[in-house]
Amino acid sequence: MRRGIGYFVLVFVVGAVAGSAVGELIGHLAPHGALYSILTRGTSIGIPNFSVDLLAFALSFGLTLRLNLCTVLGVAAAFYMRRR
Repeated sequence: MRRGIGYFVLVFVVGAVAGSAVGELIGHLAPHGALYSILTRGTSIGIPNFSVDLLAFALSFGLTLRLNLCTVLGVAAAFYMRRR
């Protein structure tokens, strides 16, 4: 069965959130050292926040994706489970 782009985005977001949550949990439980730095070190990509003030109201936009090892593993696991 062919799924739409919305399903793809949903699987990606669920995998990224689950992977990030697991990485943060393991990072907090692990002692500071090599494992801690591998799980908590990452990079951020996205659109920086910007605001538009229209006197009557203000709009603020932005999107940032913080990637680390567990985020990538979570996305991979979500897509693997989707294929099953």
